[in-house]
Amino acid sequence: MEAKVASEIKEIFEVLNERIKGYEKAFNNAEAPEIKSIFEKYMLQSISFEEELRPFSTKRPEDAGTRVVGDVWRFWMDIKKALSANTDEAMINASITGEEAAIDKYQHVLRDPDLSSNLRERLEQQLIELRGAHGNLCRLRDLVKESH
Repeated sequence: MEAKVASEIKEIFEVLNERIKGYEKAFNNAEAPEIKSIFEKYMLQSISFEEELRPFSTKRPEDAGTRVVGDVWRFWMDIKKALSANTDEAMINASITGEEAAIDKYQHVLRDPDLSSNLRERLEQQLIELRGAHGNLCRLRDLVKESH
């Protein structure tokens, strides 16, 4: 039971590490200062999430690394930037995809009945914030599309 929960926390750390690196990449590729600030906000949010989860793990978040899928996603962000007439829109779309992957992972982990109530509560709160970020990015994407 404990090994399973430790493995799931590691998976959450991997997703958060991917989110940090993804938003850092989006920040570096974006053009509009307002959009860059949103990417920075969500990057910092991920760092905060890792700190909140640190007491539930014997491992440090940075030791979890990232998944290959996250590395491929960031590579795809660079390709989209190179091919896109609107880099900001491409980075927003890539970030939406990343948020969907993070939400899926959180939902998967939250199905585990062995999570402590404290950990479950923390993950549920973070999931609410991830869903909020996803919604904000979708609205931002729509605004950017309308402006073209």
